[in-house]
Amino acid sequence: MVGLEPLAAHELFSEFLTDTSLTANQIHFVNLIVDYVIENGLMVDRNVLQQEPFRSVGNIVQLFDGDRAAVRKIMAVVDEIETNAKEVIEG
Repeated sequence: MVGLEPLAAHELFSEFLTDTSLTANQIHFVNLIVDYVIENGLMVDRNVLQQEPFRSVGNIVQLFDGDRAAVRKIMAVVDEIETNAKEVIEG
């Protein structure tokens, strides 16, 4: 599978990208995830979040200051992308 359509990726993460309570670094981190899925389609290996360019912004748990609900929601969107891709592939 090649990357995800930019509009679809932004729509999936829109809750985070429009959340005015998030810090600039948190929004930047989410945008990096969006860029990643646009280019790669899937994020099968979550360890990528500990590599560049993510690492330069910070660790997701630290960035969201222990807000586990937000981290779970972000990762749920990543999982949703993977699930949808598998359904398309398997037909």
